[in-house]
Amino acid sequence: MKILHFTGSTAIGGVASIVYELSKYCTSRGHNVDQLSMCNEPHLIDSSGKYEDIGVRTFISPTSNRYTYRQLKSLIKTMREYDIVHVHQFPEQLYGALASMLKSPNNIPKVITTEHNTWNNRRNYKLLKYFDRWMYSNYDKIVCISPPVYDSLVKWLDNDRLINKITTITNGIDINKYRNAINNLEDYVGCTDDNKYIVMVGRLEHPKDPITLIKAIKNLPNNVHAVFCGDGYLKTQIEASTKALNMKHRVHLLGNVTNPETILKGCDVGVLSSYWDGFGLVAAEYMTAGIPSVGTNVPGLKEVIGDQDLLFEPGDVERLTIILKQLLENDNYRNSKIENGYSQALNFTSEKMASEYLALYESILS
Repeated sequence: MKILHFTGSTAIGGVASIVYELSKYCTSRGHNVDQLSMCNEPHLIDSSGKYEDIGVRTFISPTSNRYTYRQLKSLIKTMREYDIVHVHQFPEQLYGALASMLKSPNNIPKVITTEHNTWNNRRNYKLLKYFDRWMYSNYDKIVCISPPVYDSLVKWLDNDRLINKITTITNGIDINKYRNAINNLEDYVGCTDDNKYIVMVGRLEHPKDPITLIKAIKNLPNNVHAVFCGDGYLKTQIEASTKALNMKHRVHLLGNVTNPETILKGCDVGVLSSYWDGFGLVAAEYMTAGIPSVGTNVPGLKEVIGDQDLLFEPGDVERLTIILKQLLENDNYRNSKIENGYSQALNFTSEKMASEYLALYESILS
């Protein structure tokens, strides 16, 4: 089987992690896997060589503009060689739908998409429901990464003809990668024994909410620091907030990190502050790395964390402050949350996820 992933960044974000784990699993079972990326900025393209190591070729878009017909031309030209074209996120989903609609009857590819979010800005406008119905109708299968994503998509589309196309395959991570990682935080931050480090991994873009974490850190002792792994337009807002709160020495912006698991190993708590989240892959990574996973009480993320004690409402600085204070001041409490979190994370393995995707590929080709 020949599989093409059509995606954005190949270097950062939860989607990039999922694509890599799927590719690794499928290539190890004798299938050919490649990826076509809509991003051509160097920091968004993986340069570690890990895809090459598993035999995956990466084709790069001729333009950095994600909203141009050249993206569609590139996809149509490339997809002809494949049995399965797997599309991730929007606007990639738009081009995937158009390519599926325009492909020649003699073309083999089956086109599927994965829906990664419980919410997006299109759902603010009821008329766009009809656009989404058309877009998803052009796919052979639509995969949701969690039950809340499935429920929200079915409710939004409100179309009986599409329900049979929609299924759920829960996200997963490489447990051993995070469990057995080596602590490398000192190389980035210059740690001291007295400091405590609260980490947040993810793009610094909406719907992520890093400012709530910074305000909570301000309420805690001066030896408590925030570490952010990721980049994006909210970086400017973070810098302004840390300056206004006189916290520049307590907030560490590491940018995009190739191996975040080595950062997590040196931190005390992981936080994922988000207004919405389809799954919260990072929350499972925190738990597997051996630190408590704290997150916002939103569909998709709260099911991954699975512990009401570690959830706070979006923007609730006071509640987040209380949770962090308990975890940092009570070792027995913190250790119990670490143990429970690791058991919870075992429900989300990359092997289980990838085996279900491969079975889906085979079923729609049969």
